Amino acid sequence: MSVVHAFTQQWEQGNNSVSKRIAITADAESNVSVSVPDSSTDLQVVLALDVSALKSIIIATDNDITVETNSGSSADDTFTILANNPLVWNSDCPLPNPFASAVDVTDLYITNASGSAAAVEIRTLVDATP
Repeated sequence: MSVVHAFTQQWEQGNNSVSKRIAITADAESNVSVSVPDSSTDLQVVLALDVSALKSIIIATDNDITVETNSGSSADDTFTILANNPLVWNSDCPLPNPFASAVDVTDLYITNASGSAAAVEIRTLVDATP
């Protein structure tokens, strides 16, 4: 069964705008919604992710957070994600996969020192049968 993640990219300046929709298709997804309490350090969130099979990812939050992969003390990758400014990547993007370590993910460790709970939304799309 195919799963499609669609992204809309838009640019605006005054009355001018450019908008493009990108659809990425694969056969499996993993979606996580979690509330990370304020003052949380390395809250463990289970997320199994084969980085080589990743087709798209978005990590969005309503408060600033830090996300580490596989360990809170010696992370393979670390992302600082600002409120309402998500990490977004897909396989059609000309930028490299954000998981620079190329190490598969077993868990995320999320730190929130924003002053209030953070609603974190994670959506991944993978090719489960490469």
